[in-house]
Amino acid sequence: MFSRLILFATLLGAAAAEVIVLTDKTFETSTQASTGATTGDWFVKFYAPWCGHCQALKGPWEELATEAEGSEDRFNVAEVNVSGQNQRLMKRFGIESLPTIRFFSKGKMYDYPGARDAKSMYAFVRPTEPDVPRSYLEAEGEDVPPHISALEWNIELAKAHVAAAVNEARHLAETKQEVAAVLAFFGLGVGLVASCALCGSCSGFYAFLVVFVVTGAVAAGAVYTSPAHPHVVTALEEISRIVDFKKNAAAVLFIAGIVSGVFVNLVFDFCGCGCGSAAPKSKSKKSKMA
Repeated sequence: MFSRLILFATLLGAAAAEVIVLTDKTFETSTQASTGATTGDWFVKFYAPWCGHCQALKGPWEELATEAEGSEDRFNVAEVNVSGQNQRLMKRFGIESLPTIRFFSKGKMYDYPGARDAKSMYAFVRPTEPDVPRSYLEAEGEDVPPHISALEWNIELAKAHVAAAVNEARHLAETKQEVAAVLAFFGLGVGLVASCALCGSCSGFYAFLVVFVVTGAVAAGAVYTSPAHPHVVTALEEISRIVDFKKNAAAVLFIAGIVSGVFVNLVFDFCGCGCGSAAPKSKSKKSKMA
């Protein structure tokens, strides 16, 4: 039957059918796989251009597309490039090896385990002869995983980036304690200054800022004139190098310092001993004098 289809297509001078290209954006709208594949059955190849086995499959896959197009019980033949793109589909279908060939039919998906020639692949989808390999009808299919929207994917990416940055910061804190301490302390100072600046009744902000700047200048002068100056410069260069190389980890430590500074200022204000409590007291004195 398969050979007769080939002969029939050749006699008609039929041109080779194009393999349908699917992407993150077009997969679900084209296949409607998760809703029951109302657009028909789909035979999909997940591949990468650099993969040698994928390259060997290119010819048979195009031949299969031609036969599927000319078949009475036609089906769609498509491909998804997962080399640096279409990562949502790769995650959705758990693609771990290339090429991966899956058949989608009526809300179910089936892994193709057979030989990678057009006859065997066609027979898996549309069994017509007794000597062909087993078809998908003899296999136990899996439910098609739900569609991953762009928003859901971006949230997952953000979570992954944050988790990676936190782990990197934890490793940096364990291996380079001095660098981590400097970044966190600097963030603490920035958090204190920023929280004071944003406090509308903060009469002690300028005094705190002057003390912070003067203390930093005195410390820098003492270091510059001390015999340990070369070692300090080396340490600062190392900090600069690590920050440049470990930007995410440095950002996590710095932000942690800022949050700590804001929290400390809020605690002081809540206890009545922060600079934010100075303004209300002065107002109460004025009212008594009046």
